[in-house]
Amino acid sequence: MAPRTRRDTAHALDTKAIAGVDKYLVNAASVAIRGTDYAPTDLKVLLQAEIDADKALDEARAEVRQLMAAAAEARAKAAGIRRGLRTYVLATSGPQAVQMLDDFGFSKSASVPTVDAKAKAVAKAKATRDAHQGSTPTPANAEPSAPPAKPTV
Repeated sequence: MAPRTRRDTAHALDTKAIAGVDKYLVNAASVAIRGTDYAPTDLKVLLQAEIDADKALDEARAEVRQLMAAAAEARAKAAGIRRGLRTYVLATSGPQAVQMLDDFGFSKSASVPTVDAKAKAVAKAKATRDAHQGSTPTPANAEPSAPPAKPTV
């Protein structure tokens, strides 16, 4: 059983209030509430309006959830179709068909770096480490080289 919410409580109170108006105020000409006069039918309409508004909101939320599920399903199908279409274009035209891939909205496959490019990247990284060797900060848990200065009184 789902826990009761503020809305469930309000609906129960509205329903009881409508029944109370029908039982006790049906013959009253008007009822003054917070400085405003209401006919019994107006009270019932106002109370029912909350119930109807919440019901409409629940239906709209259900519709949004349904639309979101449909959009997610369509998105998943379209992604599969795009992957298959890209595979088809590559299989029929080859990876050199850069313009054709671009026309379909696909990027060219990422190229695998050559051995020469990897060697240059390693050398560049080593040069960077060597250049920053002296400026590397010490770890937080390392012991300080000199004791901290004592404050003078």
